[in-house]
Amino acid sequence: MNRLQKKCVMATAGVHLLLLVILFVGPAFFYSRPKADDLQVLDVIPAHLIDAAFNSGVANATPPPPAPVTPPPPAPAVTPPAPLPPKMEPPSLSSRKRRKH
Repeated sequence: MNRLQKKCVMATAGVHLLLLVILFVGPAFFYSRPKADDLQVLDVIPAHLIDAAFNSGVANATPPPPAPVTPPPPAPAVTPPAPLPPKMEPPSLSSRKRRKH
């Protein structure tokens, strides 16, 4: 190794050592304050109590009497449509003879 290469190796080793020192010693200079516990307390009300409060008057009420059932009116009789007349071919097609290929 020549003199320049030795200087470069020493410089890179020094820079890496400096980075390691910064990584381990640097966080010691940062002080974080503890966060205040300012969360609100939530009161949870069970669902069956809420349902009972909303349906308090409805659950004991008597249901209305059923409506009288009336039979539907009879359906009108359906007549089948008249048959279609036979299909007529134009005279030019019926008189033409087919050729065999």
